Amino acid sequence: MNGKAGLSTAIALLTGPVPAAWAATGRQDSSPLVVWTFLGFCALIVVAQLLPAFRSARRAAAAKRRRLAQRQAVKVPARD
Repeated sequence: MNGKAGLSTAIALLTGPVPAAWAATGRQDSSPLVVWTFLGFCALIVVAQLLPAFRSARRAAAAKRRRLAQRQAVKVPARD
């Protein structure tokens, strides 16, 4: 019985300062952590959608530069 009492006392002493630590974070709003987690997940989805779009736009621009370079190479007159 003494071991259980010592264990519960140790747990109480270790977890006692936790509410004070949460209060001392200095957050200005009262939004819970769940809201911030949801917003972070939404941002992750947006980034995951934008990365392939940027990649395909970069590939399209590179292909256009190659086509333009090929056209200019053809238009250069040969010297006699």
